[in-house]
Amino acid sequence: MPVSSSIVVRVCLVVALVLTSVTSLVASPRVRAATIELITNDPADLIEAIEDANESDGPDTIVLLEGATYTLAEAYGDGNGLPKVTSEITILGNGATITRAEAASSFRIFRVEGAGNLWLEDVTISNGQAESGAGISIEGGGLTLVRSTVDGNTASSIGGGLHTRFAEITMEDSTLSNNNAQHGGGTYIVESTVTLTNSTVSRNSASVQGGGIWVSHNTLTLTNTTVSGNSGNYGAAIHQFNGVTTLTNSTISGNIASFGSGGVFRSLGVMQLENSIIAGNTSGGDPLDVVSTIVSLPGGHNLIGTGAMSGIVNGENGNQVGSADDPLDPRLGVLADNGGATQTMALQPDSPAINAGNDDVAPARDQRGVDRPQGGRSDIGAYELDDDSPPLITPNVSGTLGTNGWYTSSVEVSWTIEDDQSPVIGSIGCEPTLIDSDTPDQTVSCEATTIGGTSDESISVKVDMTPPDIIYSGNLGQYAPHESINITCTASDNISGVASDTCADIHVTAASLGPGKHMFSATATDLAGNVGGGSTTVIVGVTYEQLCTMTQQATRQASVAQSACSMLAIARQATASGNPVMASIAMLNYELQIRSAMSRRYISPRDGAELLAYAVTVS
Repeated sequence: MPVSSSIVVRVCLVVALVLTSVTSLVASPRVRAATIELITNDPADLIEAIEDANESDGPDTIVLLEGATYTLAEAYGDGNGLPKVTSEITILGNGATITRAEAASSFRIFRVEGAGNLWLEDVTISNGQAESGAGISIEGGGLTLVRSTVDGNTASSIGGGLHTRFAEITMEDSTLSNNNAQHGGGTYIVESTVTLTNSTVSRNSASVQGGGIWVSHNTLTLTNTTVSGNSGNYGAAIHQFNGVTTLTNSTISGNIASFGSGGVFRSLGVMQLENSIIAGNTSGGDPLDVVSTIVSLPGGHNLIGTGAMSGIVNGENGNQVGSADDPLDPRLGVLADNGGATQTMALQPDSPAINAGNDDVAPARDQRGVDRPQGGRSDIGAYELDDDSPPLITPNVSGTLGTNGWYTSSVEVSWTIEDDQSPVIGSIGCEPTLIDSDTPDQTVSCEATTIGGTSDESISVKVDMTPPDIIYSGNLGQYAPHESINITCTASDNISGVASDTCADIHVTAASLGPGKHMFSATATDLAGNVGGGSTTVIVGVTYEQLCTMTQQATRQASVAQSACSMLAIARQATASGNPVMASIAMLNYELQIRSAMSRRYISPRDGAELLAYAVTVS
């Protein structure tokens, strides 16, 4: 028939003991300490292994089958599913579960008493049912939980998950969850020394007091520990009847009471804390985190959501304390797997707990094993916000964008800094920058740092608000008909440069333009898209003397030319003496004489029209 692993070990031990008894002539040999490896998930093998371990004279180790479930169908005795632990036993679970069968009668899973000392590592204890300590009951001795879970156990009175009395309890990287009782849904602790490190107490419930933890006449220490989602009255998270409770970098949030504190309730004794969060708990639907005075240790730097009754003063020693009218929101995520062995509540990037702790008292790592500090200073609570990537920096440019990347108005450059994992803890040059003058190339930069690292971003801005110039140069002015006109048109832009223009040079004789004012204009567009223009006016005209000469050349009658020139002389003299009226009368008479000569054919129509046109320009 098959031989169980425990039997194999016992046989080996007996042989060894026989040899020992022969060589040492000892009359009454004792069973020696052993490591017992189970190769099945048969509960009988586990029971036999515990019995053997209790009988040995030293510490024993029982190794469970990896990932196995040991389902206890009936009680072993005295309301316990397994033999009482009365010696030093280590159970290495390898991810195994020890549970009570659903159809079985009520019994707890483990009982530790006397000199018993139970070490559970990588094992889950579930579905126990008893009056007290439905998962594990300890009276005297000790219990150590490492990466282990006590889940879904129900006590009709006290200690749904654990009940301890006169014991030393240590929890590391372990979880108490979904356990139920009247008092102390997660654990009921009396006259014991209990230490929780990197652990989570969650979703336990008590119909009366202490949904997560109920303690009396004890020393309770929580470090890097989260207490969340528990329900019960007078301290849904922790009810302290008496004793000393110390919280360091722990988080108590999201616990719910019908009345009394949703967070912690202290009747007697001392409750003291540093670098810890007690916030986001409710009672009767209203924020209520602390009932009765608690003590801020010298390390300070606590965050209390509603702390009117706590005795801790907002602003003193780095403490942040809200009130019932203005509760302080710790800005936590929901309880979740954020890495590490136990669930935690992640700090959101805008949490007031970030970089607000005291490095002198903070553990070197957070509940998950993340190094502290990640930012400029440690965070408050069990979770140290970490970030695996630097921020994303995006420039925002406001202004009128022309062409070829040029702006044609004043420009303001601002920056958007995004990091969904952590807040900005430092920046250089990231304030808005106004550029209100032309520049061919101005560099604007922003450097920002989050817990994830430092990023920098630069942008080159080109601004040209000035349109291009059109410049006419050369022999500008007034021209006599016989003169040549030589004018050059030039387009220029000192910032972005000229893209196109309609400039045309002027190289003509004045006579070809005819008498009077002649305007020449052009436009230019620069590379930024600005459009500028310019013009020049050419006046083709004659003096009184020149008009007289032209009249003499145009008429066939000397008397006509003499009379017309006399009118021009009078007009010239009147203009020189500042008598414009007389000058106008003289010029009118000149015009009448020219028209009369044209009618009598002394002057040709073409020549006469030319003389009359130039008469308007005379000066």
